[in-house]
Amino acid sequence: MAGKVAKLTCTYTVVVLAWAAAVMAPYAAEAAVTCGTVMQHVFPCAPFMMMSGWGGSPSETCCNEMRALGGDSTDSAERRDTCLCLKSIVNQVSYIDPNLAETVLNACGLTRQFPFLSFSRTADCDK
Repeated sequence: MAGKVAKLTCTYTVVVLAWAAAVMAPYAAEAAVTCGTVMQHVFPCAPFMMMSGWGGSPSETCCNEMRALGGDSTDSAERRDTCLCLKSIVNQVSYIDPNLAETVLNACGLTRQFPFLSFSRTADCDK
């Protein structure tokens, strides 16, 4: 049993590190809200968004981090950059289930508060 847990933990760590590298690379330009910052906030939501459906629902930590991310994005440029990073996660990371990712904000009660926080593959980040 302990071997299975260790293997699962190791696999999860490798997957998340690969995810971070894939998402942060295209958006390395200087900005107040960077993809690295976005990744730090989104990291607790990763188990919920993975295709395996781990977790069943977003954790309280996930929801708190998404709320903080919304609060960190204070002007239109930051909201656009945050939206682009979130969109990139879904478009570039194959093991993220876009349907589960899109439900994170609704499940956390943040859809209306932060409409620019979208994991949609077709999000219009210029709105």
